[in-house]
Amino acid sequence: MEIRRSQYFDLRHLRYFIAVAENKNCSISEVAEELHMAQPNLSQQLKDLETKLKVKLFDRQKAHIKPHCITSVAR
Repeated sequence: MEIRRSQYFDLRHLRYFIAVAENKNCSISEVAEELHMAQPNLSQQLKDLETKLKVKLFDRQKAHIKPHCITSVAR
């Protein structure tokens, strides 16, 4: 059985998810700054994670991003 890398997410995706979830009162730009990366890159990484897991992890609003209700079950 061949395992494709695209089927899995990297640990960095998990690190990004945790950073955004923990800073739920911050904008995505502020979290990206804390992670020393550009905001568009962070947003894309989070969208990639949602796509790979086939689940909505965040509710996106104009100025903020907050964890979707499913994440509260994991806490």
